[in-house]
Amino acid sequence: MTIASMIGQRAGELALSDGQAARRIGVSQPTFTRWRIGTNLPSSTHYAAVAQFLGVTRAKIARMCAEELATREPRPTEDGTFASLIRELEQHRKTD
Repeated sequence: MTIASMIGQRAGELALSDGQAARRIGVSQPTFTRWRIGTNLPSSTHYAAVAQFLGVTRAKIARMCAEELATREPRPTEDGTFASLIRELEQHRKTD
């Protein structure tokens, strides 16, 4: 199961809109929606809040994010480098 599917399932169980779920976690509605559809992953600063929302440990969220990030297809940034992907991967690894 992915972070996106877990987030979507939990919001559905609680009958929450994206905006309502986002407020519970403490992020904007667009951020929550990007997590729910799998476009983005939560950053390490949000692991604790996401874990609480899902009823799992922060360590599980960190592990899942790192695993999902490692399987993603690299996308170059505007300057044609993969610097942002490398920074994101390093950020997720630091929280393990």
